[in-house]
Amino acid sequence: MRSIRTRWDSNEVESRRMWQTKANNLDKELGSLSKANESSPFIFAVIDGDGAIFEEALLRRGAEGGAEAGYLLSTEIKNQVANANPNVATEDWNIIVQVVLNIDGLAKRLHASDIIPNTTNERTLAEFGRGLGRAQPLFSFIDLGSGKESADHKIRETLRVMVRVNQCRHIFFGPCHDNGYLPVLEPYNLDHTVADKISFKSIFMPEKLPEKVHRPAFGGMPLLPAVPTAAPARPLVTVIGVFPRTVTAKGSQLPSQPLNDSQTSPPWSAVTNPPSTLNAIDISPAKKVPARKYYLLNKDSQRTDEPLPRINLAAERSFTEKMNKQKNICN
Repeated sequence: MRSIRTRWDSNEVESRRMWQTKANNLDKELGSLSKANESSPFIFAVIDGDGAIFEEALLRRGAEGGAEAGYLLSTEIKNQVANANPNVATEDWNIIVQVVLNIDGLAKRLHASDIIPNTTNERTLAEFGRGLGRAQPLFSFIDLGSGKESADHKIRETLRVMVRVNQCRHIFFGPCHDNGYLPVLEPYNLDHTVADKISFKSIFMPEKLPEKVHRPAFGGMPLLPAVPTAAPARPLVTVIGVFPRTVTAKGSQLPSQPLNDSQTSPPWSAVTNPPSTLNAIDISPAKKVPARKYYLLNKDSQRTDEPLPRINLAAERSFTEKMNKQKNICN
């Protein structure tokens, strides 16, 4: 009986030691996980670059403007996060930014709006992106090519992953011009542990780019006014629209005030015919609406000629007959 009790006591001691060892190991693992979760905190920003367009002055400067844009964006994010976390040292938090866009498509739109050149020798937007990435190692200027679904899928999936990463302390989500992202944000709006991570901040152009801008082939051709369209629904982050001013033949801006009487000459009918309240016949020549001018560009934004008109078969036949008769029609 005594031997059984002794063996029981020995087993109990070993069991306590085993469980104590396991508890200590679990405490160490928990401490390591806590330290890992607290280590390397970062801020993540994903931006739809086709909608959130950087300031015109930065885009025009190419790589140099991209470097400055990266610095300004980084500074804005740091200030925003510091204000949101006043009791936390956020200076050492890494900032990761992804600007997702279609470089060719946006470059053509900016070129059509007279903001930047886009030729084989001048790829200003691509240089801007390279300058942004070189100046800020954790900033990426990601070209997904054409196709809106590609950008949407990447932005949505990136957001889905980042909201569950413990080291990600704050997310700047910039879908900008597409209200289709609202259903994506709805589940996070109801989840209070996630909703506080998402915020919207804009340091980009304040209005939307026009879909198409008609530029003159020569400096002397006036631009026709654009047809007004219904105002779109206000997006989360708005972008700029650039509308060129109308210019005269010398390139100067048209005056906004009407000219005085000494500078204008009335039509002949207005001089000869006395004013009347009756239905008068106006014999002044009718003003013809000038035809819309245009010029053609290839994919590299270089001027090209229009296709030649089809040959008049009768004229060609007549010319051939004259050549056969006279041999040399020019002399």
